[in-house]
Amino acid sequence: MVMCAAIAGACDNTASNAKSNPDRPAVVQAPPIILPHDTAKPDTMPDYRARMAAFELELMREYSVMGAAMIIGDRKMLASMLDPNATLQLDQTTHRGFAAVTAALVDFARTNALQDFGRASRVRNEAKGVVTDSGWYRVIGKRAGGEVRTDTGTYVAVWNRRDNPVAWTLVSDVLTPPKRRTR
Repeated sequence: MVMCAAIAGACDNTASNAKSNPDRPAVVQAPPIILPHDTAKPDTMPDYRARMAAFELELMREYSVMGAAMIIGDRKMLASMLDPNATLQLDQTTHRGFAAVTAALVDFARTNALQDFGRASRVRNEAKGVVTDSGWYRVIGKRAGGEVRTDTGTYVAVWNRRDNPVAWTLVSDVLTPPKRRTR
C-alpha cells in the first residue's frame, strides 16, 4: 500500500517534476528545414523574370507616352501620368507637385527643341506595387537651321501602380545630365 501511494504521488506532479527534475531530458525545437529552392535568388526564378519583363513593357509604354506628351506639350496628358505629390529633379533643380513637374517637363522639351526622348532601363526593382527603375535617357533635339544634338544622361524613376484610368503614376524622377568636360 505504501508503494501505491509513492507511485501515485510521483504521478500526480508530472508537470512540476518535468520542470524541476534535472535528469529529465530537455525538449529542443529544431529550426525549420530550409530547402535549396526556398533560398533561390529572385533573378533565377522564371516567374520573377516574366514579371519583370511585363513591368518593363508597361513602363516602356508609359515612357513613350510621356515623351510624346512632352514633345507636343500636352500638359493634361503629362498631369494624368503623375502622382499628385510627384517630384522631378532636373539637373540641380527640384520641382514638386504635378503642376510644377508638368511645366518643367514641357519647358525642358521646348528649350531643347525636343524631337525624341527615350529611356533605356538597366535596373528595376519591384515591391508591393512600387517599381524603382534606373538607366540612361537620350534626348534628341534640333533647332530650325541647326544641327541635330544628342545628349544622354542617367535617370532614376519611382512608379506606383494604381487603378484605372492609368495603370502607373510617376512618383519621382531624377534626370541627371552628363558631366560637361571643361577644356
